[in-house]
Amino acid sequence: MSVESSRDDVLELLGRASAVVTMAGYNSLCEVLAARKKALVVPRAGPSQEQRIRCQLFSERNLIRVLDPNDLEPARMAQELEALL
Repeated sequence: MSVESSRDDVLELLGRASAVVTMAGYNSLCEVLAARKKALVVPRAGPSQEQRIRCQLFSERNLIRVLDPNDLEPARMAQELEALL
């Protein structure tokens, strides 16, 4: 596993990844789905509900797994990643 905050070759890395942990931005989710990657998605906590709504719609279709930003504990994240893989 590696953690990347910013890369110029993100699409190449995405192509090689077994799974992806990402936020629920429109472009991020479209890229993950286009690459047909398993994804653990953490919606942005904030006043806007757009990422939470997007997560709900995608998870109802079994396209992603969602981790609530209030549950970002190492053990919980590890559990979700194991279930994803």
